[in-house]
Order: sequence, then C-alpha cells, then structure tokens
Amino acid sequence: MILPSTFIFKGGIEGETSMEHIIDVLKKSNINFFEAGFTQSGAISMESTPASLENVLKLLKQNKMKIMAMSTTLLSGQEFWTLSGTLNMQVVQIVKKMIDVASFLEIPYISMHCSDEKKHAVCRL
Repeated sequence: MILPSTFIFKGGIEGETSMEHIIDVLKKSNINFFEAGFTQSGAISMESTPASLENVLKLLKQNKMKIMAMSTTLLSGQEFWTLSGTLNMQVVQIVKKMIDVASFLEIPYISMHCSDEKKHAVCRL
C-alpha cells in the first residue's frame, strides 16, 4: 500500500534525526512517499555534499522510498534586499542550494517559507 504523508520529526533546522531513523519509522507505517525538511545541517541541508546526497539517494532507493516534496524555514526572518538595493547573497545561497539538492534527489516540489514576523509579510516562491 502506498500512502502519501508528511511526518514531522524532531530536528527543526538542525536536522538531528537521521535519514535511517526516518525511513525505519516510515517503513513500519507502510509509507514510502514523504516530505523532507531542508535544514541548516544534517542529511538534507546547506551542508550536503554530492557524496552525502548520493548516500541519501541510495538509502531511499534501497528502501523503495521517494521524497515527493522538500520544505524549509531557513528563509524566515531573512532580509531579502541589502541597504544598497542588491539581493541578499545569503538568501540566494539558500535558494540555490535547496534547488540543487532537490534536483539531485529527484524531488519534484519545494516549498520555501519566508515569513517575516516583524513585518507580518509572507513571500511565495
């Protein structure tokens, strides 16, 4: 049985929960499609390398699992423009890395939550 689902695992923006643990929990629940968080550190993160992503992809394929979407809150509270009117390079790096990771892991959908609590503004990418 294939059940699409989103699971929330302890990890926040640090990615403390291992992919092995997440896959184990999902397999026990008979779920093979899921949404992953893009974090500051961890298996799927700003620190991901091609070699580490290859390991994630191998693990997913061995377990017949697929990440259908990836989301992040790393853009929340970020200033998108500098005082001089140029795009904030940290924001550019986060977006570029997330797109690169999604492409490598064959993830068809990404979601970037970028609200600014101070201004109560929300952007949609």
